[in-house]
Amino acid sequence: MELDVVVCSTSGKPIFRHRVSTSDTKRPSEEDDSSTSSFTSSLQGLLSFVACTQHEELLELQAAECQCVFRSSESLTFAAICLQHLLQLLQNQILFVLSDRGLDVLRRQPGYDLRELLNGTERVTRSLTELWATSPTLRFKDCGVPFVRLKPERRREVTRALELEENTATPTMICGLLLAKEQVVAIAQPNKKQFSILVDDLLLLINFVYHTPSLATSETWTPICLSNFNAQGFLYAYVVFLTSDVCLLLLSSQQSPEQFPHFQAKKEFVAQRLEDIGAMEEIDSSIQNHSEWQPHSDLPLLHHFIYKNELTGECAEPDLTFPFDDKDFGTRVQLLNQYAKLQHLMFPTPADPQTRESQVLGKRLSSLQDTTAARMVKQMQVLLDRLRHDEEFILRSQCRSNVSATTTMMSTDQYEVMYTLCSDMFSKKGLGRCGSSRSWTNDITPAEREVFLKYRKKGVRRGILGALLGASAMAGVWKIAALATAFGVTGVIIGGLVGSWISMRACRLRLKMIKKMLKLSDEKSPLAAEAREILQTKLPHNAYAKKLLKMSELVSGSWKKDKSTPEISKEK
Repeated sequence: MELDVVVCSTSGKPIFRHRVSTSDTKRPSEEDDSSTSSFTSSLQGLLSFVACTQHEELLELQAAECQCVFRSSESLTFAAICLQHLLQLLQNQILFVLSDRGLDVLRRQPGYDLRELLNGTERVTRSLTELWATSPTLRFKDCGVPFVRLKPERRREVTRALELEENTATPTMICGLLLAKEQVVAIAQPNKKQFSILVDDLLLLINFVYHTPSLATSETWTPICLSNFNAQGFLYAYVVFLTSDVCLLLLSSQQSPEQFPHFQAKKEFVAQRLEDIGAMEEIDSSIQNHSEWQPHSDLPLLHHFIYKNELTGECAEPDLTFPFDDKDFGTRVQLLNQYAKLQHLMFPTPADPQTRESQVLGKRLSSLQDTTAARMVKQMQVLLDRLRHDEEFILRSQCRSNVSATTTMMSTDQYEVMYTLCSDMFSKKGLGRCGSSRSWTNDITPAEREVFLKYRKKGVRRGILGALLGASAMAGVWKIAALATAFGVTGVIIGGLVGSWISMRACRLRLKMIKKMLKLSDEKSPLAAEAREILQTKLPHNAYAKKLLKMSELVSGSWKKDKSTPEISKEK
């Protein structure tokens, strides 16, 4: 699939066009001016024809293997292949350079070639289009901003260095940013009532800083328009790179160039402070070692995730690992395409995307809480809490024993312990998961045999009791519903089998048997020794396995010491 993005004036004059191939890393060649002009003229003619004949604005067009989305403002037209958020980003990028007042020239002269005013910004706009295909924060609306992973105390020290003002009488900085490798390290906003940076504006700011080559070689004082904050005017940014990757950016609402020496002095202070506290080394280390951050490594079915903190606006994702290549363009595009399908189902596009608010960094987005997906997740959590509470109440009121409600359910950790032991220990010895082979039991020790026989008898009793209850229940249904004999007998048999199975599962005899077995020492039970070794080596992070091992050590008089007991007896 190829992404073709077009921006033109309402008179059909081309402003920007760029193609991105999402199937390979080879960048397609740019169209020449004549073909682009012809294309934009035809495009604007189509939109004008629909507006004149149908008296409606054309928003979407579907054809064979092609779906186009259009977005029109007062003087600009945007077109792309079904990419509403990208069109919003492109509009904000043009406003970032010109502001809404800068577009007055098009309102007065619709035929004016706006490329003259945008000269030198093509690379920034092109990078925005390309990053859209591979970066979740640009691809998805309200996905947040990437942050450098850093210890909280170190980030607080960096923030304090940005906040410190030597001349407190006339503070000029309204926002200070420390960026590293297109990620945020720290943000200082001395007066949030006057200015709070928005997520969408921050994303454009990061893209501008890291894809304007001239900024990397010198200190720069440049006007910028953060359209989500105020599309009518400019703020002024002092930009300087402390290293090839780390950038210091200070924003001011005042145009006066007299601030430049003040910001230069602040740059020297911040750079020295970062060196003194060792922050530069930690930032560089965090960036270099990001590929090692794999919090889901012990979850074999989970290969990737995207996490956003709704309160802070922070977005995080791990690198893809084998068999996927995180640096492969096609792989990244396919990955985000899957996320896009999921996001579209969970967070449908609002009726009017232009009125959608942008999130203030550090403030929860209110509209996100109103989505169906957010309400569903919240209500499901409430329902689960209620069910757990009701289940405890019902079981405690109906059961006379002291067995708690939690004994009727097997947790994920308990199931993992059971499955691992059955697969790695019992199946190798020919027993099977249900314990059906009798020949294997001839090789067990007397202590092990005693445990097996004890719980086998309990299992038989539980099964018979469950079968009687299940059969009785189905017999009652047979009588009340006046079923035919064949259906009634079949129902009673099935009820007995189901009742027996449920009873056996509910009492969790296998877990109890394993706990009893682990209380035996290595001398009395080679199976217990093998089970402990499996739990230690294969389930080191399993909470229930740790609990079993600790219990085994305490009850059996420290099974770790039992291994040394024969040697001591020999010496004696």
